[in-house]
Amino acid sequence: MDKPSFVISPEEAESAANQLGVSVLQLLPSLVNPAKSFALPPISKFHVAAVGLGSS
Repeated sequence: MDKPSFVISPEEAESAANQLGVSVLQLLPSLVNPAKSFALPPISKFHVAAVGLGSS
């Protein structure tokens, strides 16, 4: 099984935003719940996630 990628390329973000009819900034909150599935909380069992927008 392939390891999950924790980074979405700018092109992927733009494509996903366009499909939903929103901006990339508006897309970010919708990525939080799916990101929770990548959490590995061995003690608390509390799945948390965060998303961010990088720039360079």
